[in-house]
Amino acid sequence: MSRVSTAIAFAGFLFAGASFAEDYRCASFANDLDEQASGQIGGEASAGYQFAVSQGIVDGVFAASRRTTLAGPQNQTREQFRQAVAGRCSSHPDETVEEAALTVSGLLPDAAEYRHLSLLEFNFTKSAIVGEKVSLSGSLLVSSSTATLFSEGSNTDSIKIDIAQLARADREYLLENCTDFCQITINGTVSMMKFSEGLTADSIEYVDLR
Repeated sequence: MSRVSTAIAFAGFLFAGASFAEDYRCASFANDLDEQASGQIGGEASAGYQFAVSQGIVDGVFAASRRTTLAGPQNQTREQFRQAVAGRCSSHPDETVEEAALTVSGLLPDAAEYRHLSLLEFNFTKSAIVGEKVSLSGSLLVSSSTATLFSEGSNTDSIKIDIAQLARADREYLLENCTDFCQITINGTVSMMKFSEGLTADSIEYVDLR
């Protein structure tokens, strides 16, 4: 999955060491942040390094979020943002700190907000779910101005996708990789389009095989 790295690139921040330790995740960061607040931060040098790098990632995402209209509330201080990330980490202990920070900032939509539907389910219910957030997977065909999502292995179920609101890096990925079909998951909002209901894309998820 490359959505996280895409969001960072779009925001203009590339964090050296962002994947420095798979075992240092949200649960560890939230705990270390609490210990720092109480003046008890310590432990092994490696843990201190991991915490410091994680704080750098969080602060970088905060800075990025202040420079893009895609981000959430702009009136947070850096410390409030850190605490908001720690709060998400407490409820999502297996996430990476990077994912938590991007989600809190608004740069990465929370996938949990989206209800996953098959294309068949979408087409059966689309008139009743306008305005809802859903996640759809399939084969995407993109031209310069339009995008259509098809069921894998079938051309009978298809959905029009509005990609205009996607981050530029995501649009570029689609135009580079999906003009002759690509496998992808799209998170978005069910919307009325010219002739029928479709999906206004908020974010994409894909496996980067390049």
